Amino acid sequence: MMNLSSIRFFQLLLLFVFIIFDITIAFSQNEQEVDKRLISINRIQPDSVKVDSLIQLGRGMRNKFPERAIEIFNKCVNLSQQNELDSRFINSFIQISVVYTVHHNWDSAQCYCDIAIHYADSLNQSFLLAKAYRIKAIIFRKSGFKNQALSYLQKSIQVLGNRDSLLLAKIFNSLGLIYANQGLYDSATYYYLKGYNILKLKNREEDGVPQLINLADIFLELKEYEKAKHFLHESIDLLSKREDVTYAELNAALIRNKLGGVFYFEQKYDSALYMFKKCEQNYKDINLRNKLIDVYSNIGAVYVELQLYDSASIYHQLAIKTGKDLNQVNQLGIAYNNLAVVNIRRGELDVALKNLRKSEIYNSSGGDVDYMLNTYKNMCKIYEDKEEYDSAFKYLKKYETLSDSIFNIEKTKVISDLEMKYEKEKDQAHIFELRNENLQKNLELNRRTNQRNIFLAGGTGVLVISVLLFVFYRQSVKRDKIIAVQKIEKLEREKKLLAAKSIVEGQEEERKRIARELHDGLGVLLSTAKMQFKTIEDKSPENKEMINKAAALLERASSDVRRISHNMMPGILTKLGLDEALEDLFENINDSPDIKAILNIENEEEKRLPENSEIMIYRVMQEMVNNTLKYAEASKVILEVNYDEESLSLQYTDNGKGFDVEEKLKLKSIGLTSIQSRIDFLGGKLNINSKSGRGTSYFINIPVKGIES
Repeated sequence: MMNLSSIRFFQLLLLFVFIIFDITIAFSQNEQEVDKRLISINRIQPDSVKVDSLIQLGRGMRNKFPERAIEIFNKCVNLSQQNELDSRFINSFIQISVVYTVHHNWDSAQCYCDIAIHYADSLNQSFLLAKAYRIKAIIFRKSGFKNQALSYLQKSIQVLGNRDSLLLAKIFNSLGLIYANQGLYDSATYYYLKGYNILKLKNREEDGVPQLINLADIFLELKEYEKAKHFLHESIDLLSKREDVTYAELNAALIRNKLGGVFYFEQKYDSALYMFKKCEQNYKDINLRNKLIDVYSNIGAVYVELQLYDSASIYHQLAIKTGKDLNQVNQLGIAYNNLAVVNIRRGELDVALKNLRKSEIYNSSGGDVDYMLNTYKNMCKIYEDKEEYDSAFKYLKKYETLSDSIFNIEKTKVISDLEMKYEKEKDQAHIFELRNENLQKNLELNRRTNQRNIFLAGGTGVLVISVLLFVFYRQSVKRDKIIAVQKIEKLEREKKLLAAKSIVEGQEEERKRIARELHDGLGVLLSTAKMQFKTIEDKSPENKEMINKAAALLERASSDVRRISHNMMPGILTKLGLDEALEDLFENINDSPDIKAILNIENEEEKRLPENSEIMIYRVMQEMVNNTLKYAEASKVILEVNYDEESLSLQYTDNGKGFDVEEKLKLKSIGLTSIQSRIDFLGGKLNINSKSGRGTSYFINIPVKGIES
């Protein structure tokens, strides 16, 4: 009988199978398909939408086809520059930098990132400047310059301000990685969770997979393996909710690698080997060869523990070959050291020494200090076993010298910091002493001057104050009358607005409640009834026709319940926001062959409004669409949505038969009254332009400054 841990393990394996099956199908594009998509995108108008489509295509290609991705992003640069699309122009440079970063081409990555920073700063694009600073920090961190990386992340936070945006969550994740590399696990955990909480508040937990994987890394370092597996399992659950194929594939491979590491440290070597082999295949599929070096080393380490030294040697040599192909100096030092461990286990001491000398060379060129110490320790032990004590003593001295130098570097840094603080405090004390002497002299001089000036100004002041008091009294009487009238008018407006607000909020809450009861109550009952009919069909075949008819009616009822529930409160609105809900609404309109619906949304910084505000705006759009479909006899509708710093602008137009606006307003049309009340509730302005036979246009402007979520 299988225990619970075994069941959980096989459930995990099954989930991975389904994830990779879906990913393989979705990611089977080749360069011919890319060319077809490019031809299709080139027909798109306007150019702003074309650039957005090209950027989306390039992002999906940057792992598998990096050269093509850079070619596409360069095209975005040219198009954006020709059409003065500042934000897209800067974002194109950022995307080129990301491609080079993914493939460890640090010089090119930094060059394009600096270009993006220059233009973002000069064109006052603060969001993109913060984004570019974060990419620069990633480049420095992966190049081994932790302090510079930390400095750029702090700049990114400063530019971004206090907005809890998705970018801020990514910045916190990068901060956590730096602190984790320094062994400051408390600080790392704090920033990982802080970023993840931002995503939870925005209902974007599925974007928090990197934070959960990094939390698992911390508990792996602390040897708390169950907690590490807990976060990896949770990340798998979130990964299944993502529709981004590239994101899912990369993180699925990474999770496999991490789980393999957990199993390795738990000495479950078969499970570890299974995970590492699956991870190897995944990285090969997406052509991420630099990631394969680490995976090859992990597989080799497992084979060492299983005492399968031939297999271990093969994989460590694969790691060395890949490292040489990609010029990964740091990882080559580690790979040669790992291969030497295999040689030592097999008694091949001379071969081990040869590989350890290569490890020493690569590690001395900027490799890992811990592996350098390990290399010296292994060489000392081999020479000792060979009774070559002079050489053994030589590498023992190297080991001790390097250990002492590490200690002295840390000690010198601490002493230097203390000396700087002491000198700074001494300088400050001397400065304060000089300031006090000057202050005493200035006070005495000011006292004498002030006494003279007071007598001269006193008489003049009394006269001026008397005149001003008289004038002020006359003006205040008039002002008090005006203010009293304005207060009365303001109270009346606030009373009307409060009443309207209560009615509208009550309506929306009731819609939510009814939609929830329809979906969770009646919908579940209908689904259960269908299942019962299925059971009856199996047991009573003679009534199959009647049962099938009843089941069909139940299916129609269930569909109607879902449709009504969605119309009353679309789930996509509360989960993903206004932009996604409007896209869903216009897709539904386009399902009809009699009318064409066009939607353009300009929201570069992915702004979100409070939920109540988004619901009100969505209801307004619903009402306008319903009016068009019921009365306008239109063949085309267009909605333009534009977010800027202070307002949200919407322009809705149809080419229907139009109507007399003044007449409808006099008759207090229910539809127009509903639209106007919601716009008033949001503090916005509504203008309607319509004439018989010339269609209808609605112009809406809603202030958003100060109410962004």
